[in-house]
Amino acid sequence: MKSKSIVDIVATAISQVTQPPLVVGFFFVFLMFYFAPDFATGLSWCIIAISLIGLAPTIFTLFAVKLGHIKNVLLTRRQDRSSPFLIATLGAIVTFIIFYRLSVPAEVLVFLITLILILIVILIINLYWKISVHATTITVVAVATNIFADYRLWYLFLLIPIVCWSRVYRKRHTVAQVVAGTLLNGIIVYITFNLFGVS
Repeated sequence: MKSKSIVDIVATAISQVTQPPLVVGFFFVFLMFYFAPDFATGLSWCIIAISLIGLAPTIFTLFAVKLGHIKNVLLTRRQDRSSPFLIATLGAIVTFIIFYRLSVPAEVLVFLITLILILIVILIINLYWKISVHATTITVVAVATNIFADYRLWYLFLLIPIVCWSRVYRKRHTVAQVVAGTLLNGIIVYITFNLFGVS
């Protein structure tokens, strides 16, 4: 068995720790507690958002893999991605409705609108092309976090090329697929936030 080089190990580690469900989960923890009036409220918002947007598609994927409908939990095949992405989109819509009725801060609602738009775009593109969700997720989180934090966390942008490199190095995506994931969705975040006056 051929041993892995240090570069292989680093690229694999980067890909694993920046799995989209993990990145989105951590971002929701930041987002909810950043805008929540108290700990209990922030915790309840986290549970709702992470359960509907993160856990629901993850649990579906695990069962689909077990039943043989999906090849693996990493969704390496383009055709395996549509159902989990659709569930995540529906989860985001339900979360938005719940949060709207709970009168959560406008910034959270604007992010959910942005997320729904991005998921719909990814769903459509995925029918024809395997755009990078790793690149999409890290870019969306970096841009949104910095808009909310007045760009005090600018160093998060440094993670984008690192994650993109790991995906291309591991041959999970082409350069075009990671660039598209980065630019397209970064632009969607910026435009949507500005349209709703969050910038």
